[in-house]
Amino acid sequence: MEDKLVKFQKGAARVILDCDFYTPSSELFKELNWQTFPERVTYQKAISMYGIINNICPDYLKNYVSNTSDISCRHTRSTNCNQLYTPKPNCELFRKSCMYSGAAIWNYLPPHVKNATSVNTFKCLYLKWNRLKTI
Repeated sequence: MEDKLVKFQKGAARVILDCDFYTPSSELFKELNWQTFPERVTYQKAISMYGIINNICPDYLKNYVSNTSDISCRHTRSTNCNQLYTPKPNCELFRKSCMYSGAAIWNYLPPHVKNATSVNTFKCLYLKWNRLKTI
């Protein structure tokens, strides 16, 4: 299903910019200032994790994640810097679940993005950080 959406996004970019099939889609996305479909999914998961961490989400979502400090009694770097527990994946399907991939995405974010004061600030900081990361 994801492959079809990626192809559709690339096709839409080519139609909008009136480009042929041989134009690299990365150039089209840069010109349109679009995220690729996988980047967009990661962005939306990061926003969801921000909501869960900051208690601005439905209660049932809070049960899907836990801090490493809640799991481990040892004081390590990950227990002190707002890191989430990532359970060991036993299959590929679990790696795509919000429980695993959301926590992994959150743990990868730099502290200045995690510590945003609002959702809009988080979105701006995330996009700036992601743009700098890909340069």
